[in-house]
Amino acid sequence: MAGLHITDIESAINWWRARAPGDGVTLSAELHALAEVYALMVFHHESTCDEDSMPPAARAAWLAWYDTTPDAPCIAICSTSQGDELCKGCGRTFDEVQNWPVLTPGEKRETWRRITLDGTAWRFNRYAERAIERQMRPSSPAGVDRAPAAAATASLSRTAQTDLASQVQRAPSAPSAPIASASISTGAGSTGSTEALQPMVPTASIALIAPTASNIPIAPIAPVPSADTRNARGSPLPKASRLAKKKARKASR
Repeated sequence: MAGLHITDIESAINWWRARAPGDGVTLSAELHALAEVYALMVFHHESTCDEDSMPPAARAAWLAWYDTTPDAPCIAICSTSQGDELCKGCGRTFDEVQNWPVLTPGEKRETWRRITLDGTAWRFNRYAERAIERQMRPSSPAGVDRAPAAAATASLSRTAQTDLASQVQRAPSAPSAPIASASISTGAGSTGSTEALQPMVPTASIALIAPTASNIPIAPIAPVPSADTRNARGSPLPKASRLAKKKARKASR
């Protein structure tokens, strides 16, 4: 039998006040049920109330708030698996870690309260960034419109962008060099078109030259010796042999 601490009742009341504030005169049904339990605890100077004997309406309202809280305090550093009786990561005992899925909401909240007040587990100091409650974002209560805030943020963003654009326009820019025309070939057999390219960046000069036969370096090709300068095996003939062969061919004509 677990006891719900009065601070949890207060948290549930505040959560329902933001979710269903009422008409200003009467409380909503959930707030009225929780307020009765809270008032009785204050009147009798009790810090906890029995989870099982709690009125059904108040218990349902409390469970609605409980569902918005993180379930397990685990931060994936489980020293109980290495033989520790008390987990260094979350502060739970070995039995609490093993039986956590079958614990009641009240029993889980008792454990949460104990490890939070103790504050020595690594989830509260060394590895606090791993705590799930730091990563959870509170949901927007019903009836609370976030559109005006979003519109104001967007308006501020647009204003900042406008100021930045005006500063860029007022800033002096370096004169850009004339842009060379580029001959762009659209494919085989096309004549191509020559058009001036506009610079994409105002302060930069861009010159594009399409590759043509005039600007592509071509390695010189060595002349191939003719048949008159080679013997039957294809090797070059001596100069004297070439002259004698040429005279013999002329004489035969």
